[in-house]
Amino acid sequence: MSDPFRPLGVGSPEVLDRLVSEAAESPRRRMNLNLHASHGEPCQRFFNAMEPGSYLRPHRELMVP
Repeated sequence: MSDPFRPLGVGSPEVLDRLVSEAAESPRRRMNLNLHASHGEPCQRFFNAMEPGSYLRPHRELMVP
């Protein structure tokens, strides 16, 4: 099976290291890198970098028909 992210260079260590660095510098201590072009896409994929001290409120997303 081929890696869908490799052609984009998204999964490269350099890109992920930069994402982690941006999260560490962010006041909220987290940063995401969207892989989808818009929020209207049926499948939204992203990398999420969270540093210690970040808070992500527990939630659940329900499927809306």
